[in-house]
Amino acid sequence: MLDRTAPPPIQPIQFIPFPKVNCHTLSKGVKLYCIQHGKQPIVELQVVFQGGYCFEQLPGVSLFTPKMMNEGTKSYSSAALSEQFDFYGVSLGIETGFETIRFSLSSLEKQLQQTLPVLQEILVCPTFPEDEFNLMITRSKQAIQVDTRKSSYWARRLSGHLIWGKNHPYGRHIGEAELSPIELSQLIDYHKETFHTNNLTLIAVGHFDEDTLVRQCDNMVSQLPVWETNTVSAGLNPPEAEKPGVIYHPVSDTMQSTIRIALPLFKRNHPDYHTLRLANTLFGGFFGSRLMKNIREEKGYTYGIGSSLQCYKYNGMWIIQTETAHEYVSKTLTEIELETVRLQQELVPKAELEIAANYLLGRMLSNQETPFQISDLFLTQWVNSLSDEDWKEAYEIVRSITPEDIQRVCQKYLNINEMRIVVSGIAGEN
Repeated sequence: MLDRTAPPPIQPIQFIPFPKVNCHTLSKGVKLYCIQHGKQPIVELQVVFQGGYCFEQLPGVSLFTPKMMNEGTKSYSSAALSEQFDFYGVSLGIETGFETIRFSLSSLEKQLQQTLPVLQEILVCPTFPEDEFNLMITRSKQAIQVDTRKSSYWARRLSGHLIWGKNHPYGRHIGEAELSPIELSQLIDYHKETFHTNNLTLIAVGHFDEDTLVRQCDNMVSQLPVWETNTVSAGLNPPEAEKPGVIYHPVSDTMQSTIRIALPLFKRNHPDYHTLRLANTLFGGFFGSRLMKNIREEKGYTYGIGSSLQCYKYNGMWIIQTETAHEYVSKTLTEIELETVRLQQELVPKAELEIAANYLLGRMLSNQETPFQISDLFLTQWVNSLSDEDWKEAYEIVRSITPEDIQRVCQKYLNINEMRIVVSGIAGEN
């Protein structure tokens, strides 16, 4: 009989290989990547176009164009599109990123025959109804008006300006001023420029008959136009960073201030990425991190504090963020600096490093449990031009990182003198 009073023995985290990827070439040269995963007849199909914030001439156009494509087509109104997907139990997600625009169709395999033609019509012949466009812009302005009352909104927006510049796509934010110039005709033009087969890649993950899916996807892309595209990503543009330092942005009627610290970093495929990812985990990347233990548990200055790496295709940054009562702002900044210096000057104890490494490895492995997660992982690999062995390399690197490695990357990248700090909420320095 199982003794439930005794904990199970601790086992080392075992490497789980990334699933095999099969590449098919459809008509018009479109690539379809198929990944068999799981036993349930579920398919996560991502229809990915090169586009997004790095490929728009006017801020907001790449965000609103795909949303408007789902607001009506030649055969379906907005309501009818929703009814079609609801009837078949299908979910359609639309997301604009820096380098891609993707339509994510989550469906039972047997429903693809009915729903892929609907998705095809959204891609090929949207009608861009003017009343839906006006309603979308109005709702967006209202949402921004609500956000501007939050200190976290201004901290995020201003730190992006400090590290990248207002006009760089990585640092640009869409406010009311950016919404006003957008016209419906610009979305129609952007649709013609972006949504064609030379910009298109498909990713399918789940348990499905591969030959059938290849035929279905081939039928879908057959109606898309073929255009030549010579657009270069604006992510390649050099940042127009402000000088390091602290800026204070007042926000009325706030109980707390938001602190956001940004540090310049490297792109996603940098060789130090995985080592720095573990260093970030130790510093502020999980509930047992040093920032949480010091500033939340010991000092009680904040309910939560964290740090993260935001590494994109061409550049990146290291972010530290928290919210605290106005009177604790200066003390919180002091403690963040002390924890930064401690990582640079003192070697991390091996026991602490092992806990953080196991946590990170556990998160990495748990992130490939579902077809949706596998699809996102492969898309990240594909967008950032990572090697096929990146998943295995990440596991091996994290397992082999030493306290000396952590100290090296923190001394190199966690530079106090390069910090761009935004304190949003209070009127001036405490």
